[in-house]
Amino acid sequence: MKRAIFIGIILTLLIGIFEIPEAFYKKDETNPEVEALALIEAFESSQTDFIEFNINATLHIKDEFFNMYQLEDIKEILINELELKGEIKDITSVEQYNPYLMLQEQVDQDTIYIHKNEDVGSNEITVTSIDTSGKMMVIILYSAVLENESQSNIIIDIVENKGYKDIGKIILQQRETLERFGEDIEITTTIVGAKEGRLLQSDKEEWLNAIIKTVKAQKIEEVKDEFYTSITLFSPQISKAIQYNGKTVNLQLATRYNQYEDKTYLLIATPLITNTY
Repeated sequence: MKRAIFIGIILTLLIGIFEIPEAFYKKDETNPEVEALALIEAFESSQTDFIEFNINATLHIKDEFFNMYQLEDIKEILINELELKGEIKDITSVEQYNPYLMLQEQVDQDTIYIHKNEDVGSNEITVTSIDTSGKMMVIILYSAVLENESQSNIIIDIVENKGYKDIGKIILQQRETLERFGEDIEITTTIVGAKEGRLLQSDKEEWLNAIIKTVKAQKIEEVKDEFYTSITLFSPQISKAIQYNGKTVNLQLATRYNQYEDKTYLLIATPLITNTY
C-alpha cells in the first residue's frame, strides 16, 4: 500500500508551489475518453516508469443539507453503481478518520470500510475499498451548514497502479455516476511516473520540453529549484480548463527528486495538481 498513498505524500510536498485559487471550469466539449488521450500521450512521451494514477471527481451541491438517512441512501447507490465488492466493516473506534492514513496500516483487500461521523450541523460518511488488484477507491459524502449556508459534497477518489490505459473510461464513469446528483462536477486526473537517479537541470528541461511539445502546450507559469520543477500550461488538445488571475490553464507538470530512493518523480495532471487527500 505504500504506492497507493504515494500521490498523497508527493502532493503534500508540491502543494505549496502554487497557491490554488478558486477557479471555474469550462464545460467539457469532448468525450472524456478523447480528452484522456492527450494526458496518456504526454505521459508516454516522457518515457518514465509508471507508478500510479489518481482520478478525483468532486460534486458540489449548494443550498442542500443531507441528513444521515439521505447520505446512507446515496452511499448505497454509489456502492452499487461503482460495483464495490467485499465484506462491509464499520469503523467505529476512530473519531478523526483519515482513509489514506489508514492505508499505511495492514488492511484487508476485498473489504469495504465505512466510517460515519454525525455532529451538530454536519454529517459525513466515508467509504474505503481496496480490491485484489490493488485499486483503491475512497468515497466521501459530506454535508454541512456553515454560517447559515448549506453545502454538500460527493467525492469519488481512485488510485490504481496496474495501468493507465483506461483512465478515460473511469473518468466517464465517475462523471456519469455523479451527474445523477448534480451538475457542478470537478475532475482532476494525475499520472505519476519515475526515472532512476537525479537528472541534471539541462536534462530535466529537455525532458519536460519534450512532453510540452507533444501536447502542443504553452507555458503559463514555472517555478523551480534544485530539487523540483513545476510548470502550468495550456494545451489546445484538452478542452476543459480553469481560469485564475486572468490566466487559463489545463495542464501541470511537476518533478521532484527523492534522494532516499534516488529517483526523480514526474506528475502530469489536468487541469492542475491538487492536494486531494
